[in-house]
Amino acid sequence: MSRVGFRVDALVATRDPRGNGIVVTGWEPGPAGVAVLDLRGGDAVLVADVAEPDLLVSLQLPELAGEDSQRIADTVLGAGVINELRQLRGDGTPAVVWRRQDQARRTVIGQGGLGLIGRLAVGLAEITAADRSEAAIAIGLVEAGVGAVLLDREISPSPSGLALVRAGVARWEGLPPFAFDGLGMPTVDRLTVEAQRWAATVGTVDDRLGAALERLAIRLRGRFGPDVAAAGAVGGARPTSAPPPPAAAGAPSLRGVGSSKKLSAAAAAAPTADAMRSEKARLPEVAVEVDGRLAAGADVRIISTELDGHHLTVHVGGLRQPSRSWLRVFADDRTSSDDRTSSDDRTSSDGDRPTLLALAPFDGSGRPWSTAVALVPPDLARADRLLVDVTDEPTGPWRSSATRATQSAAAMGAVAARATRRGARDASDRWSACSDAWERIGDARRAGLAAAYAGSGPVYAGGGLLVDEL
Repeated sequence: MSRVGFRVDALVATRDPRGNGIVVTGWEPGPAGVAVLDLRGGDAVLVADVAEPDLLVSLQLPELAGEDSQRIADTVLGAGVINELRQLRGDGTPAVVWRRQDQARRTVIGQGGLGLIGRLAVGLAEITAADRSEAAIAIGLVEAGVGAVLLDREISPSPSGLALVRAGVARWEGLPPFAFDGLGMPTVDRLTVEAQRWAATVGTVDDRLGAALERLAIRLRGRFGPDVAAAGAVGGARPTSAPPPPAAAGAPSLRGVGSSKKLSAAAAAAPTADAMRSEKARLPEVAVEVDGRLAAGADVRIISTELDGHHLTVHVGGLRQPSRSWLRVFADDRTSSDDRTSSDDRTSSDGDRPTLLALAPFDGSGRPWSTAVALVPPDLARADRLLVDVTDEPTGPWRSSATRATQSAAAMGAVAARATRRGARDASDRWSACSDAWERIGDARRAGLAAAYAGSGPVYAGGGLLVDEL
């Protein structure tokens, strides 16, 4: 098998005429999008396919004069390719530097090709998913860090393996004792075994950090060990407290937004739980876009909106972690009509980007819906003058509907890939839904690949990530 994935038939490389290094491309991203891994402090960047992490999408390298760059090229691409890279013309002309049929003549060195490196890239991407718990982040950091430790010499990942492990251990040590009590025993057993293995691996390069991981492994064994399980109290008892009073059927809390008659009226108009579940809930009065990653969640939906004076109230159902989501309001003052439909939002000029007017957090009331209230300048408080979205990337640019649809389809693919890695029964259904999403966009290649995954699953020999199960 090729070091860059069996689906890659050739590698094409280009040397930037401005001296910004070399870019090697292989596989066009699949239906689950890509995972990005910085190398050498960001001087080099590797992009892997999320569904099949052993497929190289691209590798950006600085010039090959340094030993680190040569080592990265040899480790990822295989020895011999670097000679072709050195012969690239400096005018930006692309050239084929590797073909699959030539791979028998290549000498393979390093840590076994892209599989372990791509797995590290995907693991880091999973840590940053918006719906991750603190326990998942802690374990994911350690898991990715141990993988990076094994690759530190070959590719110099950034952050370094030890830095990732230290961050994960610090978070893990701060978790309450019952943080893992909701997990099934197979996952707990695997976590206990992996924690011991991680401690041994890390201990070879940092004995104090390895000892800290060993203590955490002992803590897990003590809480979930056979004696506890035999007593019928796996995981022990959580701290008890008086149950919270039942939630009233009134409005979601608007605490922290301010108090006024307008806000009180907005609260009174908030949907009840029955209204939220009803398929006949009133249509939003202001169009609200949902960011691609959030839209990939089947339950995320706009329940209702109300623009009363200069107060815009938006109720959203299905947000798993409302505290990480934001309501953004823009003035629709884009100067280019083309920009209104363009899917390449990041390349628009500043004059074509809408102006941000308001940014409001969603409450975390614990009810089945979440609410945000934004204050809009009175002279712009009209539905046809506003662009509104719900996002977990509040500093990102406004995105067109086409871009959001593409992001949503890729996010659905990432969820399907995660389900495949952990062997979930609904993995095939998730790939089918992903295929439908790409079909609606008009991307037949990704739709067809997702449909193939629904039938047989991605070709992924690396095994599931532990963070997938948390």
